[in-house]
Amino acid sequence: MAIHHGQNQYKSVQSYLPKTSSKDYRVRLFNFTFATLLYNLWRLTDFLVKVGMDREIRSPPVVTARTFVRAVGQSLREIG
Repeated sequence: MAIHHGQNQYKSVQSYLPKTSSKDYRVRLFNFTFATLLYNLWRLTDFLVKVGMDREIRSPPVVTARTFVRAVGQSLREIG
């Protein structure tokens, strides 16, 4: 069961990976690490929103991955 759960999380992280044709392991490692960071930040954000709204933690996401990525992108564009 734990392996299956981990595989599902890996599939979720894959959606955050940028498209690349690089064979350089450093680029690929950076991309994977950055995607994992974004995934974990999304999960943390959703958790904190649910706690703030007094919602069940295991309920479907309040903050969708798409909404989170758009918000991060908007914030980065504003920073410059």
